Amino acid sequence: MEALTRTETIRILRATGGDIPADTKLPDDVLEKRLREAINASQNKATFSSLDLGSLQKWPMATAGELDTHARPLIRAMQRGSIDEAQRLLFSSGNRVLDAGATPGASPSANPFIGLRQVVAAIGGLLDDGGAWSVVQSEDESSSIGIRVVSVLEIHEDTPAIVVLYRPFNRSSAKDCAQWISEQSKSNAPALGNGFIHIKRPSIELKLLLHYLKLNASLVPADFPVDKKPNEARFKPSVLLPVAPLDFDALAKIAHNLGCSVCGKKGASRCAQCQTVWYCGAECQRADWPDHKQSCKSLKGGRWVPITFQEQLPLPSIPSVDPKQTKYMSNINKFSSDFSGRSTATRKFEAADPPPPNVWGDRVFMIKLQVALSYGEPGHMMLYDRKRSFQGFMLRKDNPAFAELYAEMLGPRGGFGGMKMYRWAKRTGDWELSVCLDRQPQTDTKW
Repeated sequence: MEALTRTETIRILRATGGDIPADTKLPDDVLEKRLREAINASQNKATFSSLDLGSLQKWPMATAGELDTHARPLIRAMQRGSIDEAQRLLFSSGNRVLDAGATPGASPSANPFIGLRQVVAAIGGLLDDGGAWSVVQSEDESSSIGIRVVSVLEIHEDTPAIVVLYRPFNRSSAKDCAQWISEQSKSNAPALGNGFIHIKRPSIELKLLLHYLKLNASLVPADFPVDKKPNEARFKPSVLLPVAPLDFDALAKIAHNLGCSVCGKKGASRCAQCQTVWYCGAECQRADWPDHKQSCKSLKGGRWVPITFQEQLPLPSIPSVDPKQTKYMSNINKFSSDFSGRSTATRKFEAADPPPPNVWGDRVFMIKLQVALSYGEPGHMMLYDRKRSFQGFMLRKDNPAFAELYAEMLGPRGGFGGMKMYRWAKRTGDWELSVCLDRQPQTDTKW
């Protein structure tokens, strides 16, 4: 099976919700790295990078014909969602999973990342029904992947790890595939008879599934017991983990430093006038100026207003809660998919928080300001940068410029239904920013 092409890699990165141009000039190796990081992030692999499969217990699975109240359905455990998907699901025409950024009701098959999530969940459903193997085939029937489940283990009570053997097939190895299918059919559960689960997907999804399996192969130690059956000498072990929508941090990494707009090399600096375009050096910037000057909108002459912010909102007084009791805060946004507390940023409320690091120095950077959906005038705005190097709240009572900023948010340079806007800012102190009030960034920002 051929590897993903450059065009397919870009399409998948965009399908995750990543804000990356279809005509990006980023080098192939950079795109490959960002895809690898995106797939790892979608499985939350950073939380169990030292996973020891040999020490895990078996997942409590149901046995055909038996009632087991401790069994947990794998099709549910292998699915993940986000607040954003849940909201759009309410307005959809009944689709179970929606494309990131898609029109409600659109076909999920148009999104290869959604397709990967569906295939992984489908294999969980196969196991629930008593199956143990499957063939995932491209729609043009030119290639396929044979998958057999070796064992199902439990990482957490809501996170299974399905250890599998897999092998890609193409037309030249179709006979091997047919022989393997025949051999596996002999051990089918009675309910399946001599049939098998045949999943057809677009070619790009099959390539992505193979990429996913190869990445996860490193999770299987060399000494992990895997019993290969006849016709499986060329099969390799890997692990299926639940695949979730990308969270805010992962999406930010995809879109960070999109490279020189001329040659694609790593961007060293932005256009000093508008801050929206990256260049690797002066030569490329000069070459691009005849085209860029048509859209370049200088920040010079813009109106900058000072604001102060704090890391926490004042907690309301709750009579039933001991004021001496330790309090915690979790930040959840529309991209969040794990609400268990394991990966959500949960931290203590402290009397005096240290200031967030200044990763931007004296440079101008973009911030997002947003208000909560509520009746009447908002009392605060939440703000943060693309990197989430800091996040805080600007209170109306502490900021004379609050009313002007909110008016901008409601006006034609705000957009987004008057709920949020993006502006350029500079760090002027530990808890102070200077915000360019009347210059709307010219980029199509999605974070």
